[in-house]
Amino acid sequence: MDNNSRNKETIVTDAGKVDQHKDVIEELPELEETTRPRSISDLPKIEESTYDNLITRRTTKVKKATIPKGYDLKSDVYSEPQNTPRDELEYERNKSDQGLVIIFNQKKFQDESEREGTTKDVNDIIFTLGRLGYNIDEQYIFIDFTTKEILEKINEISRENLSTRNSLILFFFTHGSSNDTLMTNDGTIEAKQMWKILGEHKDLQNKPKLFVFQACKGNDISTSFDKKMHENKHYSISSISLSDYPLPPDVLLCYSSVEGMKAYRNTVKGSWFIQEVCRNFMMYGRRDDVISLFTRVAKCVSTYTHIETKQMPSFISTLSRKFYLSKSKDRSNKIAIHEQYHKIYTALKEIETRIEIYEKNHNIK
Repeated sequence: MDNNSRNKETIVTDAGKVDQHKDVIEELPELEETTRPRSISDLPKIEESTYDNLITRRTTKVKKATIPKGYDLKSDVYSEPQNTPRDELEYERNKSDQGLVIIFNQKKFQDESEREGTTKDVNDIIFTLGRLGYNIDEQYIFIDFTTKEILEKINEISRENLSTRNSLILFFFTHGSSNDTLMTNDGTIEAKQMWKILGEHKDLQNKPKLFVFQACKGNDISTSFDKKMHENKHYSISSISLSDYPLPPDVLLCYSSVEGMKAYRNTVKGSWFIQEVCRNFMMYGRRDDVISLFTRVAKCVSTYTHIETKQMPSFISTLSRKFYLSKSKDRSNKIAIHEQYHKIYTALKEIETRIEIYEKNHNIK
């Protein structure tokens, strides 16, 4: 691949060959402008070659400098001041670490196309969660693993002492197909093989566990989300069989699309879904709970279009309380600032109204 083709910006899907009859690979049209937050666009640009030198592949020895240069993501030991106001419905967070973050990034495959742009997703997730107080440890970032290696790592983590963790977050970026099938370096794996094992970790009982999957869930292409789309077809959120294996408690599964549908990725800017996760987490992560955040993400992603095709994320939850990514103190400050801005805005509108009434009563033009 020459330099010109490498830097060419395109939109592709995360469908594997097993479920991909005609991939969409075209020059990227400008995305329609929306009101969604754009904070991630201000992040420092990181070339893929730089990232590859920092986050090592599975065949090399893990280096110390996993996090991109300039990113100081290691936060202090997590602690909540005793007198900080809390949401009565939120999960307890009385452990020393905010949560364990695991990232599986499948970029290269033996029998599938390379997932260009996925590096941008990983970098932005690392930066975003770091800003929210999560410690990103290089030993939990896995690149281009085989099916056997993934299962070994999942089982290895399931035996670790996670008693100091307040939560667990797992991201899996790859090609995919129907029935929750995810592509690995040498084959496939089912999504439930991850949440089934980690969702029942004894140290994570009564703690929130988030699993995020960026991958196609089929080969269909949606053109709109109105009534016309559903006249002859019905799409489900997921095809996982909860009767075969019930979803554990306190688990949230988030998918980049609904069952049977494709998910889109920009080869330079990253995937639609993960980029909106980062934008909304950065903008609202210190105020809103995770369910509210993913509702915002779904709304934002639904505004994207590519050659008249669209995408709609989905999620399944057994969370029994509110899952916040930020400390209560940060959230309280954010809410206080928002309320203060609202008071100022209301006062200014009242002054404007009084001025208009005064000018009208005194015939001032």
